[in-house]
Amino acid sequence: MKTSSLLLFAILAAAFAALFSAACASRGDDDDSPAADLAAESVWTDPASGLTWQNGAPVGGDSLLPVEANTYCTGLMWDGLGGWRMPTISELRSLLRGCAATVTGGSCGVTDTCLSPSTCWLDACNGCSASGGPGTNGAYWPPEILGSLALGGGYWSSSAAAGSAAPNGWSIDFATGAVYSDAVFAFVRCVR
Repeated sequence: MKTSSLLLFAILAAAFAALFSAACASRGDDDDSPAADLAAESVWTDPASGLTWQNGAPVGGDSLLPVEANTYCTGLMWDGLGGWRMPTISELRSLLRGCAATVTGGSCGVTDTCLSPSTCWLDACNGCSASGGPGTNGAYWPPEILGSLALGGGYWSSSAAAGSAAPNGWSIDFATGAVYSDAVFAFVRCVR
């Protein structure tokens, strides 16, 4: 009788642990480990903009062109959700935190309605000091966002720099909060 009770207890404990682990993994919060959270598929909805963002391991970096980023986002199934796309520059700027010049409404002139590097880009678009933001490792994004600042922390937008030759699109360096149009490769964070 004791052996069967212990066996039943062990089976129930294993089932509970598996259910708990699956529930936590679906939230991207299995053990409070940033590395584990980066591997999990999670989303974050910005309460200010209402946009839902891909949250977790970054995609791209030293080899991702804007056209590839677009293909990735439009085909993405993340955390059981489809309907993803690349963010516009104004949407990507809505993620900026802690750099007054480049946050939405800041003095940097680059927006969805002003995309010319020669007329919209101002010195204010250079951002702030490196790694001084409120996010993990000093990123200029919300603390709830996970990601990488490797290779300067550049992330693509879908907004093309007016008058620039492909593949130039507007991007943001979340390590400094800078908005720029001369990236060659960057990461992508999809939105819906």
